[in-house]
Order: sequence, then structure tokens, then C-alpha cells
Amino acid sequence: MTTNTMRRGAARPVPHRRALRRAAMWCCVVALAVGCSSGIGEAKAEPPPETEPATMSRDDFVAAFSQRCGAIISELNAITPPTTAEETVQAMEQAKSVVGRGLNDLGALRPPPEMQGNVSAALDVRSQSLGSFDALIEAARNGDQARVDAVTAENRTRQDEFDQRLAAMGMTCAP
Repeated sequence: MTTNTMRRGAARPVPHRRALRRAAMWCCVVALAVGCSSGIGEAKAEPPPETEPATMSRDDFVAAFSQRCGAIISELNAITPPTTAEETVQAMEQAKSVVGRGLNDLGALRPPPEMQGNVSAALDVRSQSLGSFDALIEAARNGDQARVDAVTAENRTRQDEFDQRLAAMGMTCAP
């Protein structure tokens, strides 16, 4: 039997690596649970045919998208402006949560076929900024204002591209 002991003075795993290992382990547990409960070798009923959710008309899609997008902007505007470094980190974490939920809501809408590619591209641009929240939060925690400014500038560029893509479809995102 092999033991998992660390030598004295050996480097300890960094916390994010432990979290990744835990996540990977959890994925394996879930995969095993699904595989074990799938009834391999048992007779299975035919699954019902999958149906695509109906797409929306252009007018209905634009109205729903504008309403949801406006709600996201309103929710972001409602975040209390930070005055301290800790409040800045909290505000960015709140904003990341709002944007993440908002992108999920917008992505759940079913644009008409002629708009799907453009809508998908616009949401992809916007979702790139979601990943940069972690960089902003880290920079704020470290007091690295130059990094905060650089990431913020990148996000402004993405926001401009998102707005341009929406405008090309005759849409806006405003409260």
C-alpha cells in the first residue's frame, strides 16, 4: 500500500491546484455515478425524440433581448460604487455574477435563424469580458492599478465591439 506523505520541507500544493484536483475528482465521481446508474446491459426504452425549442420572431427576439439586456445594465448600475479596495473587489464580484447570469439569460433566447450567427458572435464577444473579471479582482486585491486600467481598457474595446454588433442588427443594450 502506498502512502501519500510529504517530505519535510517539500513544497505544499498551492490552493488553486487543490481546488482543481477536488473539481477533477468530483467530475470523476459524477461521471462514475452516471455511468454506473445508466444500466449498461439492461433493456432500455427508446428516448423521446428531442425537439428544438421554437425560435422567436425577429420582433419578439429584439424586444426580449432589449428587455433582458436593459435589466442587466440596470442591475449593474445598482451596484454601490466602491470607495475602498475591499469594496472594489466586492463590487467586481457582484458585477461578474450579474454579467454571468445575464449572459445565460440572453443565451437562452432563441433568435430567428437569420440572426443566430450574429447574436452568437455578439454574445461571444461579451462573454470574453466575463473571464477578465478574475483578472480585475486579482489586480484590485493586489492594489495593481495599472493592471486594473489595462483590463478595463480591454473590456471597453469588447463593449464597443458588442455594441457595434448589436447596432448592425438594429439592436441596442440600454436600461
